[in-house]
Amino acid sequence: MSNTVKHFKYPNEVSKKIGWLLAEVIFTQWQVETAHFTSKNFKKNNNFAGQTCHPGLPLSSRGTVKPKSEGGYYIKYDDPIKGYVDFVLSHSRYDKVKTYKTANEQFKEKKDQEESK
Repeated sequence: MSNTVKHFKYPNEVSKKIGWLLAEVIFTQWQVETAHFTSKNFKKNNNFAGQTCHPGLPLSSRGTVKPKSEGGYYIKYDDPIKGYVDFVLSHSRYDKVKTYKTANEQFKEKKDQEESK
């Protein structure tokens, strides 16, 4: 079974937990961020979306080093689903994503929030 098919079932579960109506937005982000579930970050850190460690996280959450041009470390999760849900719910910058009803609007809002962080 391909990595893409293996992970296809999870976005519906996640969308219900975080309140985003469009699971395809989540799945598309995961595919892009993980190079279709083959990236080193995903494999070593169970990190679906390239989340970065920030001050206040326990040292045990520190994953592998990010590219030198970006600096810092990825967050390492025991469970990539729980990690993604917790990350989205704990960052208010994602609150407005669920208010948009089309995939294009949700993608735009996510992009705008990522660029403003």
